[in-house]
Amino acid sequence: MSKPKPTPARHPTHEEPEITQEESVPTDGRDIEGERLMKEVGNRKLHEKGEAEHKTPAKARTQPGTHGEENDDEQGS
Repeated sequence: MSKPKPTPARHPTHEEPEITQEESVPTDGRDIEGERLMKEVGNRKLHEKGEAEHKTPAKARTQPGTHGEENDDEQGS
């Protein structure tokens, strides 16, 4: 006598979560919670006066002639 084969597990045909289960950003007004979280981050550089290059000088050191800067030595005139 043979054993009956087990029924294979069914996989859902729609694997993405339903829209009602996802949180969404309001498109009809302000995102109060998001704004609060952004303020909690507290990036001090946002409140410092001056150009970004002075706030992070190590990142501002680049090759001459990059980021739209012109270097007279490399102009070839």
